[in-house]
Amino acid sequence: MNILHFSDTHGKLPQIPKKWRNGDTIIVLSGDICDNYPEETFTPGYMYNGNFTSSNWHMWNFRLINTVLEKELQEGWIQTKLIPHLNDNKINFDNVIILKGNHDFCSFEKFFNNALDLGAKTITVQGVKFGLLTGVTKYVGEWNDEVDDSVIGERIKQIDKDIHILVSHAPPYGIRDMGYGNRIGSNEIVKAIFGHYDKAIYFTNIRYHLFGHAHGQHGVDKKEVSAVTGTRIVKFVNAAQNRMNIDIDPEKW
Repeated sequence: MNILHFSDTHGKLPQIPKKWRNGDTIIVLSGDICDNYPEETFTPGYMYNGNFTSSNWHMWNFRLINTVLEKELQEGWIQTKLIPHLNDNKINFDNVIILKGNHDFCSFEKFFNNALDLGAKTITVQGVKFGLLTGVTKYVGEWNDEVDDSVIGERIKQIDKDIHILVSHAPPYGIRDMGYGNRIGSNEIVKAIFGHYDKAIYFTNIRYHLFGHAHGQHGVDKKEVSAVTGTRIVKFVNAAQNRMNIDIDPEKW
């Protein structure tokens, strides 16, 4: 099984090498796939005591987002750019796994069967069980689906315990999750994979966690997970602003 994992492409089309342009390759797009359109969809300004005051563009760190227009523009890009691109590369749409990141205001579920806009669910692709999970821990509150980590923990319970691969936009806390000078990962994801003093391991069969969100932290970490049933190696793959090629042989699990 060949998986091409992309994240945080922000409007750039995923570049698929020729040898993977076929109906068997699985394409995983783990959030922040669409671009944002600041001149058209943001009102620049600043927040003070919970009130927004419009200002010049140098105050871009604080803004009001026109989510309706963002959605319209992003879905237009999906229809006119992303879908034709995947067709040109001979990708089977049943093998496209895609979920929303904090910069995605569109609906991927309108266009793809194996998509997730909000929450969590389990899907099976080519006999492998994937858990899909949206949400990022709160940073500034201006982007899509920024939530308390406890919400991510509740969503995890909607995923089957025996998944092989977890796909989320949020990283696990402490693993390739440095962003903006801080760790921006989820402790609840860590607890679900490794367990915790007050919480048993939730994902009992997981082998991979595919994620993004933390730019500049792309790469793979291998971690050992010990449980009553034995020891497993879990690979953590951050594809932020990159493509990660993953070859999987489920028979060796």
